[in-house]
Amino acid sequence: MSISLPSQQLTRIENATNRIVNNARTLDAEIETQWAKYKGPRRWALMEKVFEHVQLKGEESSHAAYALKKHLDACTDQDFQEMGKTRQEAEQAFQLLETLTPMATQHTQSEVRKAISRGKLTTAWSVDWEDKLEDIMPPFPAKKFLQVLAKYAEENSDISAATKYFKGRIDLHMHTKKTKKNPHLMLRDIADEAATKKSRQKGKKAAH
Repeated sequence: MSISLPSQQLTRIENATNRIVNNARTLDAEIETQWAKYKGPRRWALMEKVFEHVQLKGEESSHAAYALKKHLDACTDQDFQEMGKTRQEAEQAFQLLETLTPMATQHTQSEVRKAISRGKLTTAWSVDWEDKLEDIMPPFPAKKFLQVLAKYAEENSDISAATKYFKGRIDLHMHTKKTKKNPHLMLRDIADEAATKKSRQKGKKAAH
């Protein structure tokens, strides 16, 4: 299945793959931009690279499946001819029916639910909240993560204060021994603050 290409071209294809699967916010735009740069055997090699990410676990794999299926659906007979492949060969090689289609569908359904949380975040904070949190947001925020973050935003409208708190939490798990060195905001960072706040509120009520 693999096509032999010079190492320089393979490096460029690897970079294009990363742009496709690592840009959750601009996924559709990256699909269009990156595929258009490659023709013939190089396009097939790019499809193979994206498929490697499909076989991983987590949010990244569903992004990759969505990207690859969208491209496969858009490929013309001439595209396949230039690649030296048939549509049937591509569908079999990249497991269109058994893997790509269900994963791409799951991705689309998940994005609809995520959009609801993103809308709440925009209302609570601002339209550019993702830009303000870009440095600390995980590259593939899960549905549950966005739901909890939206709930937090509704209860904490000062995004500057929230960002400062979140960065403090990240510093904590980056420098604490025997903890996962994750440079991004984690679900527990948000949940821990929410639980602490709720506990403080209960304490105040009990005091009265």
